[in-house]
Amino acid sequence: MNNKLTLILLLFLVVFISCKKTKTQIIEDPGIPLLEKVTYGPELSYVYTWNDNYLISEEKTKYTYTRHNYNSQNQLVSSDFYVDPGIYSSDSHIAQASMNRTEWVSPDNTAREMFRTYEYNQNGQLIKYSINRINYKSYSILEYNAKGQVSKETWYSDGKANGNTIYAYSDAGNLILKTRNDFLADGTVKLSTTTAYEFDDKKNPYLLFKMQIPGINTNQNNIIKETYTLWFEVDSSIDKVQITATTYEYNDAGYPVKKNGTIEYVYR
Repeated sequence: MNNKLTLILLLFLVVFISCKKTKTQIIEDPGIPLLEKVTYGPELSYVYTWNDNYLISEEKTKYTYTRHNYNSQNQLVSSDFYVDPGIYSSDSHIAQASMNRTEWVSPDNTAREMFRTYEYNQNGQLIKYSINRINYKSYSILEYNAKGQVSKETWYSDGKANGNTIYAYSDAGNLILKTRNDFLADGTVKLSTTTAYEFDDKKNPYLLFKMQIPGINTNQNNIIKETYTLWFEVDSSIDKVQITATTYEYNDAGYPVKKNGTIEYVYR
């Protein structure tokens, strides 16, 4: 009888520990307004939904739909992308039909175009993400600086490195320079493009999306100027230096509510 009781207790303990290990971590309310939608003039452009742990779960537009999936540690493990293929068509009639669509893209009416998976190290830092399409697969390996910021991203296809992106940051933690290099067949490295950014001192609503790939989801503040430079020969009709300036209006909490006078941010 004692042996049976001991066995039952041991089984109970194993089940209890197993359940405890896989229990989903609960995230407290961050006390930050969640971006719910973005409008362009009278038109609804973006809709965002959030799960119970205040993590972005869906990004919706008329032409695209993205679903994000998390593990029990609230780490993003995969993203599914759905896109209306007609918007890329070289046939003007097909492209126009897509532009005129009224029903928004969703998994119910559109095939998945690709999915992305994410891998982390023991410190919870993103170290690899892979892009999977029907006839194409690629991945990127991320390296970090002493401050825990992504400093280099090397991208691969067919197991071969094709190039890298070097990231530089301000003291505030904003991405201020992105340098893209291509790896040529002869083994040399060729500078391809650079993108420099300037920022305001207000709060970035996309920071709560918690994506670790450097850019809009990692910046503390909002981009007010972007200078994109091409370092290779292009047609004379194309500017090798392209500058985009952005203005904002803000709410009392310091978050943007309007961009360039026409784009409005709506919070939950």
